[in-house]
Amino acid sequence: MESNAKITRDELDAIIAKIRYVPLSRFIKLVESNSLLKGLDDKTVVSLKTEISRLWTVCDRTIDLRYKVDELETAKVEVAGITHFLDKASLGLLENEIHRYANHYTIGAYEQVKRYFEENKDALATQQQLSTKTIETVDFSQIFERSEERMNLAISCSLYKLNVDIVERDFDPARLVSDQHFEIVTSNISKTALKVRSKVMLKRGDFVAISFDDLEKELLFKQSLITYEVMHCSYNLKLKKFDCALKLADIEKNEEFQKYTKNLIFSHKHKYKVDLDTIYDACIAKGYEQFFVTTTDSFGLFVDDNKTVSQSFGNDHSLENIHLFDVNGKNYSDALLSKMDISNYLSAHPYCYLFVARGKKNDNQQTIFFHCILDGQADNLAAVQRFAKTKGARLFKVTKAQVNRSEAFRTSTIPSEAQQEYGTERIYRSSSKARKLLEKNQSIYNFTPVLNNALDLIDWSTETYSVNPKHVFTPNANNGIDDLRLIKAETLDLRVEDRFALKTKITLFRKGENVSGITIDVSSLGLCVKMEKNLDIKPNTKVEIGFDNFAQRTTLYTLSRCSYYVIGCDRNMLRLSNRGIANHDGREFFTAYIRSKLEELTAIGKENEVYGLNRMLRNVFSSNARNCQLFTSTFKNQLSLSVIANTDQRFSMFGNPVTSEQLAAHIRDWFYDNTINQGLKKLLQEAEQQKSQQVALLVLSIAEKEGIPYIGKMRLLPLEGLDKVELHNAIRVSQVKKRTARVFELKAISAPDEFKRYYSDELSYINRFAKHKYKDLRERITDVKGVIEIVEITDLFHQK
Repeated sequence: MESNAKITRDELDAIIAKIRYVPLSRFIKLVESNSLLKGLDDKTVVSLKTEISRLWTVCDRTIDLRYKVDELETAKVEVAGITHFLDKASLGLLENEIHRYANHYTIGAYEQVKRYFEENKDALATQQQLSTKTIETVDFSQIFERSEERMNLAISCSLYKLNVDIVERDFDPARLVSDQHFEIVTSNISKTALKVRSKVMLKRGDFVAISFDDLEKELLFKQSLITYEVMHCSYNLKLKKFDCALKLADIEKNEEFQKYTKNLIFSHKHKYKVDLDTIYDACIAKGYEQFFVTTTDSFGLFVDDNKTVSQSFGNDHSLENIHLFDVNGKNYSDALLSKMDISNYLSAHPYCYLFVARGKKNDNQQTIFFHCILDGQADNLAAVQRFAKTKGARLFKVTKAQVNRSEAFRTSTIPSEAQQEYGTERIYRSSSKARKLLEKNQSIYNFTPVLNNALDLIDWSTETYSVNPKHVFTPNANNGIDDLRLIKAETLDLRVEDRFALKTKITLFRKGENVSGITIDVSSLGLCVKMEKNLDIKPNTKVEIGFDNFAQRTTLYTLSRCSYYVIGCDRNMLRLSNRGIANHDGREFFTAYIRSKLEELTAIGKENEVYGLNRMLRNVFSSNARNCQLFTSTFKNQLSLSVIANTDQRFSMFGNPVTSEQLAAHIRDWFYDNTINQGLKKLLQEAEQQKSQQVALLVLSIAEKEGIPYIGKMRLLPLEGLDKVELHNAIRVSQVKKRTARVFELKAISAPDEFKRYYSDELSYINRFAKHKYKDLRERITDVKGVIEIVEITDLFHQK
């Protein structure tokens, strides 16, 4: 700016905004030294001095934001000796402003809060609503089991405690009834189980006798004492009663009662409503899990009982990372894991870091450079400074877990007695070869890339770390794997179930016309057939199909004429479906046929796969994910947090183990901070526009008040364009070492198209009995706009 040049009002306001927190005592020195103020005429300097003096004047005004905006809640608070009525965000800003004005409540602080409120009042109300919304936590490793349909039923009963812990096979419960009996109320009932609400706590393993008093009066049931075993009992704080789960005792011989309850549920479940809680929870977990599996850039290496890498599991986002271990058509992940002895280390520690870079030696031979940082202790780290900028270099956070086969065989949560109607087992079929491969797997290594394409932000200098030449690996034919199976996660497929290639003669019956054809592929729910001539049949037209060869070979099923709906007709090619047709012999026949011929049949589009292995490895991979996932949606154009998944017990903002509920509360605090929330919203918008993952670092300072830790300052640093100076100013090594600062990498990506194959039956089941729950569930899952994966990397900043 030229000397004595006149400036506009906007230019003057811009200068004031930059120096508003400068005390008057320093203002004159600022005029002389700061290039921003040099050359200003005397009149302008006086105006600035007057304004600074005014802004720093101590204020005694009350800020009252009550009744300014509907739905915005304010609280009475005392700050700097003055009573105010503020919302949480405005209170935080006021405290920050007072700190910036040398711990004085000034005119400048007062005006800044008022200005901020006027500019953001509608958003503040929305933000406040969001910050109080329930945030659900789900666990992908949870196994939901429900073998029977349960019916919600509230009736009064009498419960009698039995006098013995172990009841003999031949007994009369009336003989063993103690003097202790009390009234209970049932919550739900199934053929062999009961859930009750009691004022008295029951112990697991106790035997009790139930007298169904009201059931006898209402439904004319022949009265008797029914013996149950207590499986679980928990206290309900809200109702101040105990919720107890009971199972029909093994020694209970009253078959009449079991038949009665089965018929009762079948006849009255639409009146009393089937209990859907477990199925609903499973649907939520599966719905959000499908977004995680298809968006994460992590991958898994499965190690068999010979301690050899047998399969790798990933998706389109992680293929580049998996192939980092490939050289000349061979995979060297197994050799690297063995050479660094990661297995033994991870048996005793939760994680380690692994640096991998590809390059060439002086003789132009392909080489893999790798360096292991064990649990943040970098004493043995090689000098990777010259490799950090190598194209394709990666740093991974590695965890290890034992393969739990029960996780691999997770199935539908539809009660087993209703599965035949919904055909649930078809989704979880697997070949014997796939099961044998799974049985050999002992452990899974989960590799999560961190600081992707930004490794130069870490100081890998040789002054800090010593050179260790053993971490230069030269691949050779003897230590590479030729046939490592790469298993990819399934993506969008509109077919509810797999179709299998099968050619057999059929006849189509329609309007007195018989047309011959041949099947191309089959499933229990549909067919693709090729007719001997072109046809013109509109969608949803009902036709009959005769399976000529199969009809002659079976008497269990009537296959001479089976009804199907036409889904599509393209000249002589027809796609047919039997969904919605009750008691369909074709559906039952092909369900049994495919199950019995699974080793011989080939699934369409999966000709090169071991059938069923993909789904089993997918389940194990997601169950052992160690990084927290956030699923976001929008609410009144604001970024909303709907679900937190994989709340691992080792994940804690404060350095100590926390429960899922505590973690959700911590994440709520920083997620709904206005600055952080806006930063995340921008990050997800960029991810949507660029169709790629966007990364930021979240730096949290942990403070204490009266011995209780809380999150203090927060900074969100987008990785794009971030330099070392800015990073090191935000992260203090001394605080990191004391664990008073935590660093997390946030990976944001837009949600892909929904892939609901794994929970389509649950959706249909819920829709049948509770359409309002179905609608709520669909809205929740389809409203997911983005996925944010949280990886803690605090250990990487222990040294510079």
